[in-house]
Amino acid sequence: MATRRRTEAASHRQGWLNYYGRFYWTECVNVLRQVNDALARWTRRNIGWDGSHTE
Repeated sequence: MATRRRTEAASHRQGWLNYYGRFYWTECVNVLRQVNDALARWTRRNIGWDGSHTE
């Protein structure tokens, strides 16, 4: 049941991105950039990764 809800949520996100990506491309890019920055800050704060690690 949880997988189904996750799939439905992913479908809604994909629909949102398709719509805004087509009609409001610059706004979509700005929002996704902010999300990316927030995730990067969270990662550095919680995992301690500073970007200097190479494989």
